[in-house]
Amino acid sequence: MGRGAVADEGLGDSVTRGQSSARPAVDLQGVYMSVRVWTAIATIVVYVTFGLALTVPGIGLLGLVAIPTLVDGLRRRGRPMESLVVPVLIDITAIGLQMTAVGLFPVAVAYTMLIAAGSAALLPRRSAVWFSMYGVFWMAVSFIVATVPGAPIEWTARGANAFTVMHVLLATATVWVLVGAVMHRLSELEQQRRRLVGSFAHEIKNALTGAAGIAQLLRDGQGDLDATEAAEYLRLVATDADEALAIAEDLLAATLAGAGELGVASEEVDVLTEVRRVIEASLTSGSIPITAPANGPVVGVGDGRRVRQITRNLLSNA
Repeated sequence: MGRGAVADEGLGDSVTRGQSSARPAVDLQGVYMSVRVWTAIATIVVYVTFGLALTVPGIGLLGLVAIPTLVDGLRRRGRPMESLVVPVLIDITAIGLQMTAVGLFPVAVAYTMLIAAGSAALLPRRSAVWFSMYGVFWMAVSFIVATVPGAPIEWTARGANAFTVMHVLLATATVWVLVGAVMHRLSELEQQRRRLVGSFAHEIKNALTGAAGIAQLLRDGQGDLDATEAAEYLRLVATDADEALAIAEDLLAATLAGAGELGVASEEVDVLTEVRRVIEASLTSGSIPITAPANGPVVGVGDGRRVRQITRNLLSNA
């Protein structure tokens, strides 16, 4: 049967059953890097504009705080990353410094909500909690600094209102883009899951139908079959049962990998024996020679079940 490949690493993301015509997946890292770049540019423009239009001393210089985010975002665009912890840390620190220097309560609240939403959308749960707490820390610092006489920036009512509106809109737009990308990605993953489950169910049904049909023939024709024919039918039943078991193992491995719980044993494995076992079980008749690169067993340390799984996938895609 033409079972699609399930790679041994990253099984939850690399399952390709029935996905040849699927749309490209949303690249959350790419979206985040683009959001960082454009948000940093917008922040610099806002600070410079307010510094010139309202003649607020020192506010134009705050645009410099966004430069590390801009440079890091440009440097990381198009480059795969194992983790977003460092970029998120850079961004939260830059936002915290801005909140502290600006000293406006609504701006601090808006950006703290941005930090919490962005962390929840981009990071694992535990990291998201820690980074959200880091954002709350910066909000508290900004509140304390704002109450101290001689705050870094002395706002007029008009300037404070205009600045607050601009930054609340900027924070809201950033959250909207990030959450929209995450929701789109979740929708794609759900569609992939449905296709995966449907494909597995169909193939397991085919294998079990074949085994049940042959077992029915054996039951109905016991007196008409000689020993050779009965042995051949039993071999076919065992082959179909092995096929169903292999598909179930693939499904279980993909599920565990997606949940981060895929276990891999570490034991001595005779690779040649495991490969021969899979190949012989996949033959409908006859046999084929298996040539080993060395005399005797080919022994390594690994997981025999994963070796069989990889071999089955290689055969199904050959």
